[in-house]
Amino acid sequence: MTDSELQRLERIVASLVEENRAYAIQRKKDRAEREKEHAKREKERVEYEKQREKERVETDKRLNKLHELFTGQWGRLVESLVEGELVRLFNERNIPVDGIAEIKKRPDPATGEDYEIDIIVTNGDNIVAVEVKTTLDPHDVDHFIKKMPRFTSAFREYQGRTIM
Repeated sequence: MTDSELQRLERIVASLVEENRAYAIQRKKDRAEREKEHAKREKERVEYEKQREKERVETDKRLNKLHELFTGQWGRLVESLVEGELVRLFNERNIPVDGIAEIKKRPDPATGEDYEIDIIVTNGDNIVAVEVKTTLDPHDVDHFIKKMPRFTSAFREYQGRTIM
């Protein structure tokens, strides 16, 4: 091989080495850029998930507040409607009514939990305890029956009276 061919071959090899080095550098730059872009997207995803969780918690709070408002207000409305008609219904059936209790919720001394009856109608020695439900199911009836034996421990002023 002649000197000129050898020099030409050396230039080609040097050129290939330089191209390879430039390619390797570009690959490192590209990889660094991809990793940087991936880290940026991951950070955005984490922030997005945090924001979604925050929004979900806020939405849950709002829904719970609306639920409490709706069920509480709806329940009071239905109780008021029933209470207003209850006296009339009893009177139509010749059952005199002395009054309707104002306090219908208090702590149960036996358990310490709140004990509540929706409407308490009095008639001398007789008490009618009324639970109002917009939609009645067997569980509600069972619950009411189970809580009635504790009625006079929560409402001591009615001890000795007949509870219906």
